[in-house]
Amino acid sequence: MIGFRLAFHDSTLYYVTQGVLSLPPPKTHPSHRPPSLSRTPEDVTSAMPTRPKRPCAAPWCPGLVTPPSRYCPDHAHLAADEVARRKAAWREADTRRPGARARGYDRHTWEPVRQRHLAEFPVCQWPGCGLRASPVHHIIPLVRADDGGDHNPLNLVSLCREHHDRYEASRGRWVRYAVRWTGQVWLALRNDEMLGRAASQDGARRVVRERFVGEMAGT
Repeated sequence: MIGFRLAFHDSTLYYVTQGVLSLPPPKTHPSHRPPSLSRTPEDVTSAMPTRPKRPCAAPWCPGLVTPPSRYCPDHAHLAADEVARRKAAWREADTRRPGARARGYDRHTWEPVRQRHLAEFPVCQWPGCGLRASPVHHIIPLVRADDGGDHNPLNLVSLCREHHDRYEASRGRWVRYAVRWTGQVWLALRNDEMLGRAASQDGARRVVRERFVGEMAGT
């Protein structure tokens, strides 16, 4: 056993062990620790609020589950069946969807346009976003060529993946822009409601683009 002795200097207690002068070890009793350090992980977990339980998604089941779970233990097998049905529906939708070439995304035609647009606008054009852009979004989809859906630079906008998916999941599902010729003027439309008139098609595209950017800022 290594011996030690106590020494006082300037009213401070020191330990002297093998000729080395050191301060005494800090007090470790729970009563001397700060309140934040005296709590155990179990105390912290028990103090955290929990989400309220909700009924099991199985029909006529009285059981309660804690989110994000949807099924109780007796009906857990239904979760795998639900995922399988969704995947089957996605595969069926993909088989009905036209190919990239049929939708206007030909590798020899679209890819050079995409690279040229990203070279000119490499940053996401969503207001307030400074991330690097990857997808190039068509304000008017290519499948609606009669309404102005093409590779015109005024119809393209560089977006990052997050903002592209956000727009497609919200306004992209029900907002439809178009530019149409009436025989006298070009109309800029949103869901068949007129946004403005222009003497040229590019003028109508600018009106649509301004509205599109304004909606992005408010999304």
